[in-house]
Amino acid sequence: MSFMSDIYSLGVIIKEMVTGSTEEPNVDRVHRRWRHRWKNAKHMSLVYQQQVTKCLELAQRCTNLEPTERPDILVIIRELNEMDSTPDISNASISTVEQQRNSFLEDMLGIEPLDLHFTAEHNKQTSGSIKLTNDTDDYIAFWVSAPSRLPLCVHPNKDVVPPRSSCRVTVTLEAVKKPLQKKHCTEKFCVQSTRVDKGVASKHITGDMFKEEAGKDVDMVNLMVSVHAPKQLLIVDPLELRYRTIELNKPSPCLIQLTNMTDDYVAFTFVLPQQGNVLYYHVAMGTGIMPPWSTRGVVVDIVVKEEAITEMMQCKDTCIVRSVVVDKGLRNDDVRVEFFDDRIGVHEMELDIVFAEQPQAASSSVRDDEQDWEEDPLELLGDRAMLMSPFLIETELLHIYPAELHVSSEGGANEYISLANKTDDDVVYAINYYDRRGEDEGFSRVSHDKGVLRPQSTCAVPVLCENKRHYQVGVMMISGSRRYRTADGFFDNYTCDKREELMSQVRAEGGKAHEALLACVVRTSPHPDCKQHQVG
Repeated sequence: MSFMSDIYSLGVIIKEMVTGSTEEPNVDRVHRRWRHRWKNAKHMSLVYQQQVTKCLELAQRCTNLEPTERPDILVIIRELNEMDSTPDISNASISTVEQQRNSFLEDMLGIEPLDLHFTAEHNKQTSGSIKLTNDTDDYIAFWVSAPSRLPLCVHPNKDVVPPRSSCRVTVTLEAVKKPLQKKHCTEKFCVQSTRVDKGVASKHITGDMFKEEAGKDVDMVNLMVSVHAPKQLLIVDPLELRYRTIELNKPSPCLIQLTNMTDDYVAFTFVLPQQGNVLYYHVAMGTGIMPPWSTRGVVVDIVVKEEAITEMMQCKDTCIVRSVVVDKGLRNDDVRVEFFDDRIGVHEMELDIVFAEQPQAASSSVRDDEQDWEEDPLELLGDRAMLMSPFLIETELLHIYPAELHVSSEGGANEYISLANKTDDDVVYAINYYDRRGEDEGFSRVSHDKGVLRPQSTCAVPVLCENKRHYQVGVMMISGSRRYRTADGFFDNYTCDKREELMSQVRAEGGKAHEALLACVVRTSPHPDCKQHQVG
């Protein structure tokens, strides 16, 4: 890199700021967009028009392929200052070319606004409009070309605007079935216009009418349409329920991970397809409350009977995850499926249910050999791991195996979980126990179940599983805190009431704080014809 390379980069930035694009600019179209922004301020627009021209010329010199021909930074600063202090200007000082360009711009359609913004709401259409104004004595036809990468509908996309009149064009963002892959997506769509004879109707308008030819004025204005993803209450991963291996008459699990990266308490529920006699869905702990900065796994089981193979492979079922912000003191028992029906601000995410292969005969093993662990989970956890969930929870600090804990209907038991630090920093952790009827009810902490996990290391930690409704095991973790470098320093002060306060302290000083919640669920038989057990 050199000083002249920096000048080249500055030229690219100037060009993009003036034109809104990195492509080689069409000067007339650039002036056209700026003219719309200045609207009816005709006197000042002449000044601004010269400034736009000079900025483009300056950008052109800065991006000269010959480095020695690029201007010095002091020259650039001086010319920009001169442009900023340009005195009042009259038509006499405007070149003939610029006056012709200015006349052309005034004699075509006025377009307002030049930017449209949409929020992509799930299963909900949103609309905006642009106003096309004809202040001339001519008939002007227009053609709107919408981008193909966005689900946009333009109506009317072509028509004729009579003299001294205006027309509204409605742009509709179709209902979004799937979450956007990006939080923000921007596309261009083009409005072309040209003069036509009286009597030309919408049905007569074709694309060939807008080809540039000698003696014919064709205007082309690029409008920007921006589509924003709605605020995510919960991050859902993955965005589909994909069952890779199905065993007949046996529960086949699929894990959905929910992450709350906000400062709010968020209630959630899973709405599963209607149950059938041969295709049966079930979810344990499919309704609950996510505290701020927390993650949990939800396992959705499916049971397929032999006569359902054809139905399964043609299945178009979907699962809906609903979420809404709630008060901190809300009890878990208050959150049911119907709880979301009359709430304001409910977010919905629709997940497709996908079967990767046809079902196989039942086998005795439930182990998932594809887990990415530095050490074998069975060596860490013992033979009990064979009876536990084959899934793990992945947070920004620790990977935790398993994603949920299973307990028999007879009572509680001690189990082991595995914590894997995939980061390059120390992670301080502690195990908390919640009887989550309410946020502050039945909370206890076992003081010796805490420690520091070194970078790229794994450890096994004992936890107590209880056969209680809403009982959960919490793995609290922090990293990068200057104040709390040991488990004792942070967790000696930790209570439910101080949870958000202490986590905010860590994040305020540039650290990370998060909690993973592991549900304790009882194995029950979900279907009378299913001899195997499933999460209940």
